[in-house]
Amino acid sequence: KVLSVRDDEPQSHRDLALARGERWEQQGKEEDFHDAVKGLYHVVCHSWDRFPEIELIALMELNRLIHLGKKSNISVQEEIDSRLIKHLDLDVRISMSWDADLVDIDLHVDEPTGETVNYSHRDSAIGGHVSRDFRDGYGPEEYILHRGYKGTYKIRAHYYGSHQQGVAGPCTVIVHVYTNYGRKDEHRECLMLRLEESGSDFKVGSITI
Repeated sequence: KVLSVRDDEPQSHRDLALARGERWEQQGKEEDFHDAVKGLYHVVCHSWDRFPEIELIALMELNRLIHLGKKSNISVQEEIDSRLIKHLDLDVRISMSWDADLVDIDLHVDEPTGETVNYSHRDSAIGGHVSRDFRDGYGPEEYILHRGYKGTYKIRAHYYGSHQQGVAGPCTVIVHVYTNYGRKDEHRECLMLRLEESGSDFKVGSITI
């Protein structure tokens, strides 16, 4: 239903594709796998004015899905540019989105070395990387790390506020946290937090390696 009324926004296509992919992982219905691949590839292959580089995040998710499909002996039926297919496994992946348009929320990750990675400092000495800052709503913003450094990674959300007229109200962030992303021992948790007040910094959770 969301996609039918907001098909001009990449989040609608991505969210539906991720839901179908998750259902495929749980129930094994091959139709869901192919629908998920189509949805993510649609995001990858289009240009989105308000959300530049969201296609890079969708590409990461698409490659994970294709890799899992191969492990289950499912061949990709869709015509996908072979130059875009590469298994991209990670020690840590954090993906954050939120439920309100025209809202600026930023993902911050405090690494165990003491370095903080965020929109203004996107790359760290140990290889951590934060995706492009989305200031107009929904996200996602992503942190990736191919080879982890031992210690605790603290996940924070900074709620800068709304670009709409009036006072920004509460907003909910949804954070998907992965360790061993795209590997057979992958572990995933979904964290949700209600941000009550703009201009504040909120601790969402942490990962210990």
